[in-house]
Amino acid sequence: APCSSYTLLSIRCITAMHSMRTLRWLVCCCQSNSSGPAMDIVNTSCLASLLIDRSFWWWAQNLANPVVLKFHLGVLCNMLSDMLYNNTYCHVLCYLLQGPVRCLDAAGPYVVSGGQDDQLHIYDVKKNQDLGFMMNPGDGAIPCLQFYTPQGSQNPSYLFSGSDDGSIAIWKAGGGWEHLKLMRGHKGPVRSLSVHPSGRLALSVGHDRGLRMWNLAKGRCSYTAKLDVEADHIGFSADGESYALLCDKLITINSVVQEGSITAKLQHPRRAVSLLQQSDGNGLLSGLDDGRLCYWDLRAAAAAAAGPVWQQEKAHNGRIRAIMGITQGADNIGLPRHIATASSDGVVKLWDNRILGSSSSSRLQELASVATNGRITGMVLSA
Repeated sequence: APCSSYTLLSIRCITAMHSMRTLRWLVCCCQSNSSGPAMDIVNTSCLASLLIDRSFWWWAQNLANPVVLKFHLGVLCNMLSDMLYNNTYCHVLCYLLQGPVRCLDAAGPYVVSGGQDDQLHIYDVKKNQDLGFMMNPGDGAIPCLQFYTPQGSQNPSYLFSGSDDGSIAIWKAGGGWEHLKLMRGHKGPVRSLSVHPSGRLALSVGHDRGLRMWNLAKGRCSYTAKLDVEADHIGFSADGESYALLCDKLITINSVVQEGSITAKLQHPRRAVSLLQQSDGNGLLSGLDDGRLCYWDLRAAAAAAAGPVWQQEKAHNGRIRAIMGITQGADNIGLPRHIATASSDGVVKLWDNRILGSSSSSRLQELASVATNGRITGMVLSA
């Protein structure tokens, strides 16, 4: 095996491509000697970036020739000049799907994709195995899905998948991947869903402008609300005390304890497409359809109403489809130290936020940027 004599990293980055109908990732291995500040440029169709501890791994895939690729890495910017760069080898894996990938999620060793072909495809990235697919028990494509991992566990216990027919399926994660329940309620496609950290309830939003709360112990809807506009995303905070609701240009932060009352309104000048909530709940990073990044202070409603703390104009040239935290800051406070973003024009970027201040002129430091030559529909991080 190409990775037998090297140390296998525990983090992988996965991107989904719409037009090329592929799901790809790379398993990276690291060698201890350095070759100095130089880099070999290769023709690639998919690239992502990882920054872990004191080593930087740049990985890529050549779809036409999926072989082991070798890169000589060097100093990319003065900010990282003290880092140790290694010869890095990447083992490339590529799986061909039958339709565009609509959504992705990862937990433990598993990565699951939902597609336009009414299938959920399962992968074990630690064993480098394609575990096969499951047919959607509902009718239509799968636009959203999420794993649930109990606190203190490394492996997920359940998988939730939304369907274009308005239903939500519950699966047993791992083993035989048994289908347990099909919950019906939405009158149109499920746009987004989120499971509470306790695993007792879930929220979903649909094309019918409906917001639904699900009692997962009983497997049925326990609350419904009609939204003024269709929501594109819903997500619980890490502590489960609030959830973010994205509706066009507006993101609202809603309290779970106070029965969904709005604690902050984040009004954007353009349509918001993606978001990343801080693990401490004190801030949020949003990505807009014009390629802009906006950071918001959520510690007080007045601060949020005053507008973003800072904006990064033209972080991407296309809409920012995904924002992922790579490495967390000290004590999980503040934004992740390193952030990955992906845009619909096929560009993946890695950022460092350690030079950020509190002024409106603050900027993320761009570490790497690569065009994948495809339309990115999603991105997840697999540990």
